[in-house]
Amino acid sequence: MYRKILLSVFMVCLISVSGVVHADHSHKGCDRDHKACGNSEAKLPCPIMALNQAKELGLDKKQVSQLTKFKKELLSKKNSLTAQIDKKNNALVSDILAEKIKEADLDKRVQEIASLQGKLRLAKLNAHLQTMKALNPEQLAQLSG
Repeated sequence: MYRKILLSVFMVCLISVSGVVHADHSHKGCDRDHKACGNSEAKLPCPIMALNQAKELGLDKKQVSQLTKFKKELLSKKNSLTAQIDKKNNALVSDILAEKIKEADLDKRVQEIASLQGKLRLAKLNAHLQTMKALNPEQLAQLSG
C-alpha cells in the first residue's frame, strides 16, 4: 500500500510539473509572461505574443485593448489556479508523508488537482481563441510565421 501511495504522489508531482514547465520554442518576441500560454499550445497565437509584436503586426487601438484584457484575464486565472494546484499538491504530499491519508481519499484528492489543471488548460485555450478572433488573417499568418 505504501508503494502505491508513493507512486501516486510521484504521478501528481509529475503532472503538476509538466503543466507548469515551459520549453523553449520559436515564437518571436516572447517574454516570461508567455509561459502562461503553455508549451503544448506554442503554435497557437496568444495575447502575450501578439502584444509583444504589436508594431510588427500593425495592431490598432481596439486590438491592443482587447488583447491587453485577454492577457490580464489569462494571467489572473493562471496565477490563481497555479496557486491552488500548488497548495493542494503540497497538502497531499504532506499528508502522505505524515501517513494521514487513506487510500480511498487519495483518488478524490488527485481528481481535485486534475480538475484544477483542466481549468488552467481551458483558460489558456480560451485566450488563444480570443486572440485568433481579435486578429485579422494577415496578422495571424504573420504571428504564426
